[in-house]
Amino acid sequence: YGFQKKGFSLKDTLEYMSNSTHVGKHLNLLNSKDRHILYDKLSFKNKFYNENVSLPLTIGYVGAEKRNDIEFDYLTPHSIHTILLEKKVTKFIIKPATGNQGRGVFRVAYTQNSEIPFSINDVSFNTSDFFGFIADFSKKNNYDYFIFEQLISNPDTFKKVSPDATPNIRIVTLRTPDGKIHITHASIRLGRTN
Repeated sequence: YGFQKKGFSLKDTLEYMSNSTHVGKHLNLLNSKDRHILYDKLSFKNKFYNENVSLPLTIGYVGAEKRNDIEFDYLTPHSIHTILLEKKVTKFIIKPATGNQGRGVFRVAYTQNSEIPFSINDVSFNTSDFFGFIADFSKKNNYDYFIFEQLISNPDTFKKVSPDATPNIRIVTLRTPDGKIHITHASIRLGRTN
């Protein structure tokens, strides 16, 4: 950001950082070597799983082709039933690897040993149609990959405020030249309704 060159005090810097407009203005300048990870949830989750950070279970992903840089299961119409059975999954979400603001996130129910095992919002799909739905949605919205992730339920207190999305906490930090980490602000994000 060039705060030191501009002579910003720590107080001025922290006040500026808590202003959300800085993100849009400066995100493309941050961490230029690895900033692609900020736009690719598969890369982001893969990196943090490898660092033993606790995240919701990633069941796998679908897309045009298997990625060599990702260690999660590449899901196909032939493999999905085995993987869901092994991981004991009956409810999960699918979301675009490059999506934002909750767009393209679907809650999926899975019924093992059923002719029509998948349902999204009371619409049921056989395996082929389920993968077709994802492919069509991806093409229409220019998404390359979809992540299948464990469904996390809201605590009852949050269900009253945000019944359709699980809230999360976003903590924004700033590392100063002396290596100290400062929390600039934190906010709870409540999600949106499909």
